Amino acid sequence: MAAMAAGLGGSLRAKSAITPGQGPTLVDMSLSPDDAHRVPIESVRCGDPIYDADGGCQHYKVLEARPIPGGGVVMELECLQNNQCQVIEKSFPQGYLVGRSTRHFL
Repeated sequence: MAAMAAGLGGSLRAKSAITPGQGPTLVDMSLSPDDAHRVPIESVRCGDPIYDADGGCQHYKVLEARPIPGGGVVMELECLQNNQCQVIEKSFPQGYLVGRSTRHFL
């Protein structure tokens, strides 16, 4: 191949896919293309599938939502942990953004 490149007036050098000293690239999941599907926690209703993009990207199904006096929401959520269904309670501050999930896992 180098002979072919030399015949074309250029030269080829092998390039490493990873530059020495360069670590893996980290991706910020909170800045995903799904940002358009983020909604304030106050607009989420019972039965909605959501995911917490800023809290580990866990997917949930909303079972119950109760407003907190002074702002925020407490939710009873259904999720999968180690292939087992669990129900948890989680509180969110007023205006917290969650993603609308396309997963219907339960």
